[in-house]
Amino acid sequence: MSLRPIAPHTPVKLIRADEFSGGPGYATWRPKGSGDWLLIYTLAGSGRVATATGAIRVKAGSGVLFRAGDPQDYCTWPGADSWVIRWAHFQPRPHWAAWLCWPEPLKGVLHFQLRDSATREQVATALLEAIRTHRQADLLGADFAANALERAFLLIHSQQGPVLDARVRLALDHMATHLDAPLALADLAAVARLSISRFAHLFRQQTGFAPSAYVERMRLQRAADLLRSSDLAIKEIAAACGYDDPFYFTNRFRRLYRTSPSAYRARPSGRRGVRGQGGRTASTA
Repeated sequence: MSLRPIAPHTPVKLIRADEFSGGPGYATWRPKGSGDWLLIYTLAGSGRVATATGAIRVKAGSGVLFRAGDPQDYCTWPGADSWVIRWAHFQPRPHWAAWLCWPEPLKGVLHFQLRDSATREQVATALLEAIRTHRQADLLGADFAANALERAFLLIHSQQGPVLDARVRLALDHMATHLDAPLALADLAAVARLSISRFAHLFRQQTGFAPSAYVERMRLQRAADLLRSSDLAIKEIAAACGYDDPFYFTNRFRRLYRTSPSAYRARPSGRRGVRGQGGRTASTA
């Protein structure tokens, strides 16, 4: 029988989040888990997460996720001075499932490593927002905290596939903020600081689309959003999405969505479809 003390925990109904700085002696052991899911994100230092079959080391920019019922055994890494973390005990919302399919290096321990500093900062900020709103007495505090946690999960999920080249990201950001303006290939290449041929090749390699096709898809998706959420006339939506000719816009929209803009607007939302294309101290966790 193990003589290790079992860390107490009462399962949360929605979310409880906080931050903690553990010294060399910090350790938590819950052989039956916590009855909810637990995310631990490392800000600084390092920690050790173990199961009966092995252990992994988590450092800054990485994190682990325990599902409900999975044993929780973690501590400051032996020899490390500290382990600074932000954590959240939570009950996952159903639509989060697809975002939480991370590598499982140890049975019962999901793990992720964020590869760029910008995303690390965004995840840390989202978790800080979850902590801040959770601490508020307002009745909606837990819901705002869950919303911030959802943002963190989306950011983490976005990093599980190939990382986009920073130059392609510049072009994508420019597209997203200038959909009502001409977006010539030469202009996009200039934004990415690449030659036209190099930009076109890199963009297709990274996204699977030619730049012009990607621009059109973004424009038509925005048009679909406006059709659902506004009373703008079709010609106004066309202009807002970079189409001078409403008839051409209608033809392109029909090609992607298999219906006219006006018919799309009249459909129940569930039936719409698109054509497929190739701080430091606080409570412990």
